[in-house]
Amino acid sequence: METGKNTETGKFTKGNQYGEGRKRGSHDKLTYIIQFTSPEERGVLVRNTFERALAGDTSCVKMIWDCFPNTPYERYVEHVALQNINTEEEIDQAMQDTLSLVGAGELSLDDGIDVAILIEKRGTMILKNEIKELDKEEMRDKNI
Repeated sequence: METGKNTETGKFTKGNQYGEGRKRGSHDKLTYIIQFTSPEERGVLVRNTFERALAGDTSCVKMIWDCFPNTPYERYVEHVALQNINTEEEIDQAMQDTLSLVGAGELSLDDGIDVAILIEKRGTMILKNEIKELDKEEMRDKNI
């Protein structure tokens, strides 16, 4: 094997085309933020990130999900009223509630994704029912 991972030793061979990787002792962006900001400043950054995520900024949503891999697992969803979703506004509210719960650590990321999928499926059902109703009305109008 010229370059890449040697499966026998589990180490990379010399001349790896992807370089040597991160140098020992180097820090990622999160470490620098922690080192050079106060707890109050970090709180403001986190709040602003959550607000932007709730406003629909997908890069902030991804950032939140990437930063909270160890949120509590399998929490019961009390605050998202799934049975009462009948309009687009209620779908939007349920999605915002779910994102808030994940951000607050009251719902794990995996559970939040599962709830979001359920909400999305409910939205699809609502849309299909609306289309059926419109088709029925159109058929009635043609028969008159």
